[in-house]
Amino acid sequence: MANTFARAKSVTVENASATLSVATTVGHGPIADMSVDGDTLVVSNYGDHNVVMLDAATLAVTGGVAAREPFALVAAGGRAHVGVASANYDAVAVIDTRTGAVLKSYPLSFNVTAMAVDGGRATISYDGSKRLANSLR
Repeated sequence: MANTFARAKSVTVENASATLSVATTVGHGPIADMSVDGDTLVVSNYGDHNVVMLDAATLAVTGGVAAREPFALVAAGGRAHVGVASANYDAVAVIDTRTGAVLKSYPLSFNVTAMAVDGGRATISYDGSKRLANSLR
């Protein structure tokens, strides 16, 4: 059963009103993370084990790829860096947001907690061990 995120059609924030203009359904558990890269919105669906690419303006699904328990993600330069899990190890998968192809996978000893990207280089924070992995491209 798919989720729609909108529970109301308008909201008031600090005395200003906002109206919902577009809503979409992308599957179970789109609760992990999302990131915008130009005209592409990338959403990690932890519950459905996939990463979905949408048109940022219309929210129409433009692509997707299977990914086990995707969590943290950051998108830039046509690539999404996504923290994923497997039976053997956790990893950061690099996904081409235009084609949905997995370009690279970087195994990690612990699960990803946060990511940032600058100039095509991702910096990864993982587990509670205060570790950073840098230079993932």
